[in-house]
Amino acid sequence: MEQVFQDIQKLELLNKLFEMSRNGYRLAQISVTVVNDKFEIIYSLSKDYSLVNLKVMIGKEEDIESVSGVFKYSYLYENEMKDLFGVKVKNINLDFKGNLYKTSIKTPFNADFNTIKE
Repeated sequence: MEQVFQDIQKLELLNKLFEMSRNGYRLAQISVTVVNDKFEIIYSLSKDYSLVNLKVMIGKEEDIESVSGVFKYSYLYENEMKDLFGVKVKNINLDFKGNLYKTSIKTPFNADFNTIKE
């Protein structure tokens, strides 16, 4: 299996995903982690035996546009990003407004960023 990692800017993300979708790629997953006071968001796309990982870095106060206009089912990943990490995702097709998961701590996987406001 071929695997590629590519750093991109958040403003490039939607165009790149539209292009990949037209070329037969499907969204396999979206993952988030915290790196040096920033969110590292990786969009993994697969086609045949190829996996492309697009990495976007954003500041803790920045927002990012939903990709649910390209991949409708991404709303689950994006709501998870909001609930568990506090990532500000705009324009999700189906936004659970922080209620996808019931957790005792807001954004439990990101204790350092618990001050992020909606």
